Amino acid sequence: MVYSHQRRPHIEKQGLTVVIYTTRHRIEGTLHVSYSHRALDTLNGSDDCLAITAARIYDDATNTLLSQPEFLAVNKNEIVFLYEGEGRPPEPPAP
Repeated sequence: MVYSHQRRPHIEKQGLTVVIYTTRHRIEGTLHVSYSHRALDTLNGSDDCLAITAARIYDDATNTLLSQPEFLAVNKNEIVFLYEGEGRPPEPPAP
């Protein structure tokens, strides 16, 4: 039996700094997307998870840093919202 180890084609990607909220956690890190894609395109893609590097996972209720994995796969079904940028979202203006 002969096995062929074909390499998958290398796709150039760009890193986007993102903040992801789940029901209990805030995750900050780098989402890698194709140059022709936005974070939204990746979120709407067919993969079940988003690959995040240089991640920081916080307890959203206490703002306590829980972990800093170099790589994290986030199941898209657990995401409440995602935005590009850093830190907490800005507060809405007072009425």
